[in-house]
Amino acid sequence: MPNIRVLLLIIIILMISIQTNGAPLTTAFTYQGNLNDSGVGANGSYDFQFQLYDAITLGSQIGLTVLLDDIAVIDGIFSVAIDFGDAPFIGDDRWCSRRC
Repeated sequence: MPNIRVLLLIIIILMISIQTNGAPLTTAFTYQGNLNDSGVGANGSYDFQFQLYDAITLGSQIGLTVLLDDIAVIDGIFSVAIDFGDAPFIGDDRWCSRRC
């Protein structure tokens, strides 16, 4: 009986100590939004521009504009992956602006 307990304890320790290597993190994040056209949810392909700013109003743009073309919008809903890189995110507040 003690041998089984020792064996189970070893198995548990091994399971806890095993490290799994996941995919490395990137600087991209998912942005989900809603787009209306004449007050109704838009449908079709749209070109988007995303910018980061250092203030909610009258802020300066941080980094480059991210251009994403031919994004599918269905009933006004869309989802994109945006990657501004890691340079803009140094701990200060940032605001994202979207144009299409």
